[in-house]
Amino acid sequence: MSGEVQRRIRTCLECHRACLRAAVADLGRRDLEAAAPLARAILDCSQTCLIAADFITRMPSLSAELCAACAAACEACAEHCRRIAGDLPGMQECAEDCRRCADICRGTVPTGRSGGAVS
Repeated sequence: MSGEVQRRIRTCLECHRACLRAAVADLGRRDLEAAAPLARAILDCSQTCLIAADFITRMPSLSAELCAACAAACEACAEHCRRIAGDLPGMQECAEDCRRCADICRGTVPTGRSGGAVS
């Protein structure tokens, strides 16, 4: 496995963990109705990152599509976290990890989709 592939997997897993930490921090500090949009974005991103890392490892032929979905989920989550980063601990870290993961995953999307190259 190349260093770039290992970096992609590691970045997805780091983002997954940051999202889980942010979800736990958020659930204890706000009412559920107010937290719902952020919680959905965080959990969607967390799961997508985990699945992308798994597919990069086991099924490289499908990883480009999953990485495109992962990048989209990470971008949405980063935006939600960024909006409330000053109010809740861990949200800025989550936003940064999500942006980094989106950038890494975008690099695996074929040129016809979003300008990246398949690695």
